[in-house]
Amino acid sequence: MAKIRNHGQVVAADVGVCVQEMVKADAAGVLFTRDPVSGNPGVMSINVSYGIGEAVVSGVTEPDTIFLHRSFYDKLSIKERIIGSKCVRIDLSESGGVQEIETDAKGECSLADESALELGNIGIQVEKSFSDARDIEFAVKDGQIYLLQARPITSLNMESEYELMHEQDGPLLIDDEVYTHAHSGEMMPQAMTPLTLDAFVTNVAGIGQVVIIRFAAAAAENTRLE
Repeated sequence: MAKIRNHGQVVAADVGVCVQEMVKADAAGVLFTRDPVSGNPGVMSINVSYGIGEAVVSGVTEPDTIFLHRSFYDKLSIKERIIGSKCVRIDLSESGGVQEIETDAKGECSLADESALELGNIGIQVEKSFSDARDIEFAVKDGQIYLLQARPITSLNMESEYELMHEQDGPLLIDDEVYTHAHSGEMMPQAMTPLTLDAFVTNVAGIGQVVIIRFAAAAAENTRLE
């Protein structure tokens, strides 16, 4: 709305509003389909606490943390379970709004192992649907899992301070950059279609001609100076 207010809108368009029914959750939290710290695709992380997810995302309580091991073939198992204090839970009040309730649930996990594994399998399906790792908010009511929203894990593509300090230390500027001495005969030894010939060989030949011309010009300049 701020952009429209400041710069206007060229094409008039309707605005869609999504209204979700509030889940009176027994437990709620966040699932990361990859480890949000290391980016390890073999580890899924769950932060969960009793009540609605506000207690987790706002940081008013220490939630339970469950790590799932994810195999290459997407088989899940419980890797580690860290029980949080969960001293405060947030529930919906009967009069509307939310209310904070002090609890004493230090010795128990707010999410059963079966529900954690089921949630992990759902997260894998969501990740494959979006084709990237996802930060998923969820709620659990009477054993039923509800997905509230799914968004990319923003911390995965952020460079660390160490990486920024040492990015010029190596000969390659980016991780995707590769040096090769292969030529087109090795890369494409079989017969080529006319389209491949135009798109690939012609461009490679053009690059070679530019290099030859520049080398010849430099040699001629050196000869003239001598």
